[in-house]
Amino acid sequence: MIEAIAVYRVSTSRQVESGNGLSAQRDGISKFASQNGFKIVSEFTDEGISGSAPLTRRKGLLDALNSLSKGMVLLVHKMDRLSRDTLLSLVIEKEVEKKGCRIVSASGEGNGSAPQDQLMRNILSAFSQYEKNLISLRTKQALAAKRARGFRTGTVPWGFSADSEGKLVENSCEQSLLALVRELRGEGSTWIAIAHTLNNSGHTNRAGRKWKKDNLYLVFRNRI
Repeated sequence: MIEAIAVYRVSTSRQVESGNGLSAQRDGISKFASQNGFKIVSEFTDEGISGSAPLTRRKGLLDALNSLSKGMVLLVHKMDRLSRDTLLSLVIEKEVEKKGCRIVSASGEGNGSAPQDQLMRNILSAFSQYEKNLISLRTKQALAAKRARGFRTGTVPWGFSADSEGKLVENSCEQSLLALVRELRGEGSTWIAIAHTLNNSGHTNRAGRKWKKDNLYLVFRNRI
């Protein structure tokens, strides 16, 4: 049997429940290996890592590459689990070839060493990167549209709260504190002095802790 090293990757927690979740990848690779004469000798995982992340951030993949010996196979569920960056995919493939090994996909896409197989792998990698870029663009556009309608898209800014629909509304208590900080800064008070004033008056941050100069500055610097 040909020895194989399996590599798994998920970029988000949602993929745990999707077709690209770790369980699905392991099941798919295990079934493929048993049907095609591969013996999985090691397994490596990159969790919460984007397919476009640089190789230096892919500890699981790096460990897998370092574990390869001549004649072995690097086994992945699908080619996009290896990488969603065309250039990175080529780099990985070259590193595998240098070790006298090859990459095999359990889904069967791009397997083989013929020119058409190489072309298929390049096409799959290019489409994977295109899909990633398209998703990123759509996400940015959706968030921009949501912000334009007054809905929050991240951390609720100081002075506001989010209603049941996620729309930003003014928080009277925080607005009052914002006005106080603005007044103190206008009088020339330093951030340290303002922190002392707020703490002595019983005001706390959102976490219920005392104010410190650094977090006070980060919260209010763009709001006064």
